[in-house]
Amino acid sequence: MVDGARVSRRQVLAAAATGGVSALGAAAMAKSWMATAAAAAAVRPAGADIGAIEHVIFLMKENRSFDHYFGSYKAVRGFDDHGTSLGAFAQKLQGGLKKAVFGLPEIYRGRIKKARLIANPGCYPTGAILGLMPAVKNNLIDTASIVIDSKSGTSGAGRKADISVAFCEVNEGFRAYSIGVHRHTPEIEQELSLLCGKEITVNFTPHLLPVDRGILTTIYAKLEKKMSAADVGKIYHNLYKKEPFVRLLDYGKYPNIKNVRGTNFCEIGLKLNERTNTLIVVTAIDNLVKGASGQAVHNMNIMMGFDEKTALDALAVFP
Repeated sequence: MVDGARVSRRQVLAAAATGGVSALGAAAMAKSWMATAAAAAAVRPAGADIGAIEHVIFLMKENRSFDHYFGSYKAVRGFDDHGTSLGAFAQKLQGGLKKAVFGLPEIYRGRIKKARLIANPGCYPTGAILGLMPAVKNNLIDTASIVIDSKSGTSGAGRKADISVAFCEVNEGFRAYSIGVHRHTPEIEQELSLLCGKEITVNFTPHLLPVDRGILTTIYAKLEKKMSAADVGKIYHNLYKKEPFVRLLDYGKYPNIKNVRGTNFCEIGLKLNERTNTLIVVTAIDNLVKGASGQAVHNMNIMMGFDEKTALDALAVFP
């Protein structure tokens, strides 16, 4: 339970319009964070200036933008009594974009602790970056050879009236889309380039699975030199052994999206194809939790100094 004084001192606005969890799940999260606070509540002392707010955390539904909520929720408690709209508040955030921290805790935990603005990662980049990070950081692979093949459940497209995600179009089908032009490609390349200190370009192809949720990503890259599976596995183990939401499977065992459904885990499996000198990495996440709202909650827990697993160990699942 978080004492009211601590939260007031931090002056946190938590607007929890979450996707990927049910209303029950969102309420449980809110209860874990600040006792009986509502899921969409502004916590600040009476009369405090908006400009003094230190942290803003928005957990949004899939396919809903920041502007969407500013437009639909004209004011949140604590704002309307001062006549300040959320749209005006959004303008104040523009100057802080350069200070934003990419919200992947496995890379930026230290910076997230001190951050005021978090850029929550996309679902595809989360699985791809976590699968490649040990290999890229340790110069195990030829970065020009990276191929990322991802398959996502239809909830990744959000809730919208779109014929491409209608039941009759998706059911019993399986197809690629946005080949070579998917909007998550720059995000993947940006973070991989930062990890290895040079510009990286990848081949990324997403696919649509006829399931509700989950992303399975298979990554291929040529090794820079001959290595044993044990040596590669040790490098991955050493990097992730203390991570609460990364599960490295035994060599030769591979992730399944149903094993991470409704969780904030990323499962990783490894295979070394000695015949072609290729490292093959398979990752699985729930696109609505580790790939979206769960990761946002994880980031908030780190920012606020809470236990990182708070509200993430027993989620209600919807859909």
